Amino acid sequence: MLTRFRDRLLLYLLLLLAVVLGFNFFLVRRANLENAHRTIDEDLRAAAQVFERVFQMRMDKLRLGASLMSDDWAFRRLYGETEDFSDPVKRRTLLSGLENYRARMRDAAFLQLVSLDDELLADTQTGLSTPVSFAFPGLIRAAEQADDYTAMRFEVLPDGAIALLVAVPLLLPDPSGWIVAGFLADDRLARDFRNMTGVEVSFVVNTAGGSIISSSSLSPPVRLAVAEDLLAPAVSEARGVFDLSAANETWISTWTGLPGDGTARGLLQRPLAQELMPFRRLEATLHGLTGFTLVLSALLAIWLARGISRPVQELSLGVKRIAEGRYDEPVAVGSRDELGQLSSAFNAMARGLEERDRVRDLLGKNVSPEIAAELLRRPAVLGGEEKDVTIMFTDVRGFTSLSESAAPADLLATLNEYFTELTCVIEAHGGIVDKYIGDAVMAVFGVPLATDDHARRAVACAAEVRRVLGAYNAARAAAGLPRLDTGMGLATGKVISRNMGSAARHDYAVIGDTVNLAARLQDETKTYKVDSVIAARTAAACGHPDWLQPLGQVTVRGKTEAIEVFTLRDSLA
Repeated sequence: MLTRFRDRLLLYLLLLLAVVLGFNFFLVRRANLENAHRTIDEDLRAAAQVFERVFQMRMDKLRLGASLMSDDWAFRRLYGETEDFSDPVKRRTLLSGLENYRARMRDAAFLQLVSLDDELLADTQTGLSTPVSFAFPGLIRAAEQADDYTAMRFEVLPDGAIALLVAVPLLLPDPSGWIVAGFLADDRLARDFRNMTGVEVSFVVNTAGGSIISSSSLSPPVRLAVAEDLLAPAVSEARGVFDLSAANETWISTWTGLPGDGTARGLLQRPLAQELMPFRRLEATLHGLTGFTLVLSALLAIWLARGISRPVQELSLGVKRIAEGRYDEPVAVGSRDELGQLSSAFNAMARGLEERDRVRDLLGKNVSPEIAAELLRRPAVLGGEEKDVTIMFTDVRGFTSLSESAAPADLLATLNEYFTELTCVIEAHGGIVDKYIGDAVMAVFGVPLATDDHARRAVACAAEVRRVLGAYNAARAAAGLPRLDTGMGLATGKVISRNMGSAARHDYAVIGDTVNLAARLQDETKTYKVDSVIAARTAAACGHPDWLQPLGQVTVRGKTEAIEVFTLRDSLA
């Protein structure tokens, strides 16, 4: 698994480049194949036209030679004086005349003399001893029906070879027989055609069992492989240009017809690999360029990935430092691009967070942390909301005489110690210190975080204050210092909590009759000579009546109706 951004970026860049180069190579290779096929198709069509012209020229030469022989007076006389073609002497004379003309007709492989009854009278190829039936009567029928009494077509000889045959009449002056000139379509002819056109040619005989190669310019191994493929009907019946796989090579092939009854035809072929040779060299060059490009791109990608990941790593370390509260180490800004702008913005953000923490720290030292969080969380607008809370007022007994007998610095130190002890207890029970008023403390339970058990928390806090201040005064007495006795008043009810003041300066506070009642109850601790006076509603809501002891009813200053009050048990002076 690649966990580092730089490694993933490098991998993605290289994969993208490899895909682009691979797709480009695929397009080039496909274009090369299409171009090679198109070139071979054109060459095969051109070769087919040359093929037809070459054989047309050969046929014209054979026809001309046979016609000259037919017009030869000496040969016509010899033929006309021969009445018995079974006479060996006369037959040898006719055969000699045919051989003489064959030698003069360089393109003719053999000459034959055929009677009007389709008997083969003489043949320079076999040297007949007795007349036999002519093997290609269709050639004679075609000549009889032609306007010039000549016919040309390819035929398959008894030995399986393909020959171009031309038949012309022997006139005395009426037709008295037929001169047939034959030209073999053998391997030599196929090779000559290949040398002339650059296209391989095979002469194929169609049989009931399939197509058989009679002669070809192909090498023997390839010829055998092609011959096997020709047995498949899909190949032998193919039309147009088609692909033929033989000898581990692809051959672009096409059929061309030969004059005749369709028994013989030509197969023109070119190997695809031969045409692709220049393109293969181009592909090899592209392979080299692709490899070089990948290596170069990998180096550039590494450089680019490092250039991107280094600022990102710096930012990551900067985030960790900020999470640890270290704002004095800004990230390095190494460029003016987007990453550099991001680094500058990050440093500005860090300075803002440092300033916010300083403000919050300063605010938390002047007001309760909960109030500080509330002020930072909500918009700084004037207004408030009604809440059900419990208010606790505390006051130091005999503070006036204490302040007269102590130096100001000692008095301030004593108050700070006292407030520290008191504040820790209040916050431990979920309350907040709303304000310090001289030697008095106003605490609130139930805001800004609303709780259902704020009365119970406040009463438990008062009990804990008694215990903590008892230990605190014991330590002061051991040090020869005067006691700090505290009176506490607790009241539960509705208050308004939120920002108060002017539009320019706000102060978070809670106000309402409950606040005044708690302050008045704190004054009553001196009357009852107890350390706590608790309103009846607070006592009812705290849920622990065994904590409290009734004091009776009292009419506090500013009230017209008496209320029932309680104190913490064992708190009588």
